[in-house]
Amino acid sequence: MSMLGIAFLNEIVRRREILNSEQVLNLLRKNTTKYNLQTIKGDRMPIGIYRKEKNFTSKIIELQDNDTIYLFSDGYPDQFSSDRKKFTTKRFKELIIDMQEKNMQEQKHILSENIEQWKGYADQLDDILVLGVKINFT
Repeated sequence: MSMLGIAFLNEIVRRREILNSEQVLNLLRKNTTKYNLQTIKGDRMPIGIYRKEKNFTSKIIELQDNDTIYLFSDGYPDQFSSDRKKFTTKRFKELIIDMQEKNMQEQKHILSENIEQWKGYADQLDDILVLGVKINFT
């Protein structure tokens, strides 16, 4: 997020139309909030085992043109490095924010290279699934 903030701040200051800090901060907030991730968590229930559990719930998401949806398993964030540190969901979300302006092929390459560098000599713990879908209404 800090990389996005710096890029937006440089763009705002370069325009030289902004005269006070209030305007700069308001524009910075406006630009960065459209890139904050909205996390929608699924129901934590098994599919293959039936118990008397509550029903699954539906989630309705209002999409806009150029939105990107990422679905992922816990394999990427839970992967350990050679020095036994977890990648973490926080780090994974930051990676998505940093790369989301790139095309899908570049994002795939970034994700693949990043996880290989992260795990180093560590074995892959779990299956890794990351699915990205770019919304285009035109």
